[in-house]
Amino acid sequence: MKTRGLEQAESLLAHMVSSHESNPRHIARPNTTTFARVMSALAQRGDNAYRLEDLLSKMESLHHRRKSVPRGSPDAQLVAQVAPNIVVYNLLLKSYARSNDDGALQSAMKLLGRMEKNPDVSPDDLSNSYILTLLNRRDGADVNGAASAIENNKLVGPSLTSLNLDIDNLNLSDLNLNGQNLEPTSKSFNSILNVYTTTGTLEGAEKGAALLHKLEEMYGSGEINFRPDIFLHNKVMNAWHLCEQNNNDQSVSPAAKAQEILDSICEQCEDGREEEVIPNDVSFSICIHSWCKSKLPEATERAEQLLRRKELFAKKYDEVKIKSTDYNAVISKWKDDSPKGPERATLLFEEMLLRYGDSEDRMQPTAATLNALLDVYAKCHEHHDLAEKAEAYLSKMNQLHKEGKGYIVPDAISYRSAIDAWIRRWHKDSPRKVDALVKEMMTKYKDEERSDLRPDSNTLNLVLKACAHAPAMWKEKGHVEKGNDHPIAIANRMFSMLKGKNEYGATATHTTYAFMFHVYRQHMDFRDKRYATLMQNMWKHCCKDGLVSKFSFESFRDSVLEPDFWKALGGRDKFTKLGKTQMNDVSVEDLPKEWTRNVSPLKNRGKKKTAYR
Repeated sequence: MKTRGLEQAESLLAHMVSSHESNPRHIARPNTTTFARVMSALAQRGDNAYRLEDLLSKMESLHHRRKSVPRGSPDAQLVAQVAPNIVVYNLLLKSYARSNDDGALQSAMKLLGRMEKNPDVSPDDLSNSYILTLLNRRDGADVNGAASAIENNKLVGPSLTSLNLDIDNLNLSDLNLNGQNLEPTSKSFNSILNVYTTTGTLEGAEKGAALLHKLEEMYGSGEINFRPDIFLHNKVMNAWHLCEQNNNDQSVSPAAKAQEILDSICEQCEDGREEEVIPNDVSFSICIHSWCKSKLPEATERAEQLLRRKELFAKKYDEVKIKSTDYNAVISKWKDDSPKGPERATLLFEEMLLRYGDSEDRMQPTAATLNALLDVYAKCHEHHDLAEKAEAYLSKMNQLHKEGKGYIVPDAISYRSAIDAWIRRWHKDSPRKVDALVKEMMTKYKDEERSDLRPDSNTLNLVLKACAHAPAMWKEKGHVEKGNDHPIAIANRMFSMLKGKNEYGATATHTTYAFMFHVYRQHMDFRDKRYATLMQNMWKHCCKDGLVSKFSFESFRDSVLEPDFWKALGGRDKFTKLGKTQMNDVSVEDLPKEWTRNVSPLKNRGKKKTAYR
């Protein structure tokens, strides 16, 4: 909106509000969107914090009036549908962050306090980023840079500012969210800690830990009359946990930092000072999962040691309970220790079955527990018997469930993990074993109505992958291409299913063709007169289906001789004109778009940060 347009919009909104208040039956009733549009425009232009405050106050007044009208009454249809949400609160915080008013920080902190008291609104990362900007501005950070970032609607975080809050000289009046000079409470510091503990950076976690330590000192000196509770401690521990997920600096161990806080609390309890702070279930889980994310060599042992310590505290304190997710995380972590990981993971799994198998709460092992073990078997492929063990556990859990004695129901992930174990086995029986497991999924899908086990294209492609990765068979006399269990025979059957109609809705993908090229290359003698013809025909189908991707193209290129490669592409001359004279010079981008039309572009998949509350 231009300035004149903004003034007209603001005037129109004021008219709608006054008309509604004087005559509830007036047709032009404002709603949340009406306010948000005007407030968004105000937040983008100049220092309009006071005007935004007035609009937010009016929204809260209309919302209070709306809530006071009983549902179902005739008047309920006449009230304005106005409810302040996180968007409008953040617009006011944004305006404070852009303001040059010395009282902007205090105003923002008061607003943050109101947000925390509102059950329908919770401060988010954007809210915290605006508070962070104001804190840095007070402490002499790059105000112009921060203002510029806000102007361009960019999050202002630790990459743009320097987190320079002077914790040693903490000013309680600045952090008093109620603005009435009342005694600060643990909740008063919650938002400040949020600013630092949600950044996911070492600097933010360090600031959060320093603030927690400062609060401990202030409590000890009598400056504040409350001691930071376990929730504030957990918040800082979780800040280190978030750092561990993206930590590439091996000189710093966020997991160890988190455990230092937990150790301090536990030592106080062990010394008989339970009245201080008692760790709860989340405290231990944060640290266990932090070690499970750590890349340090001793991380797995540390995670299991902490699990044992949690079990000891669970016997003494009701606040601490053993959860299957803790066991699952530690079991899965043993995949990082190939020499002894499978044995230790198996011991933990069997321990869970024995100790918690009959429990009816969160301690009972689940399919996720089985999947964690099978994943270890799949990843530690240096051992030669793990595929057999994975399949044996899968069969055992299915049988127990069938007999009504089981509490673990293997799911699609269970089957795929067992399949992965066989693929990584690199054994001549792998294709047959994988094919059998997929057929078992088909049977359960049809006969037991297990819709979760419906094999999709990715599952069926795993059969082709197993065939492609099995040891070469073409040199074995009397065995080439003979028998239904030969990798080529299994792959051909699966390819036919994917190309035809099937009850699973699975279709051929670019991965299907890539593995088929690998299968023929692996298990046929390239001097066989049928080899070149098979490859050319398969390539034609791939192009016709529009499934030529980087993967399938490179798989084909690596599987044929140079003359056959150029023939498949329609001749070498047109690529020579492009300066591409070698096979490796040609990329999938150089091929006709018709050949690649059905290949979905890869999407970036960001990792979610797990937060514990």
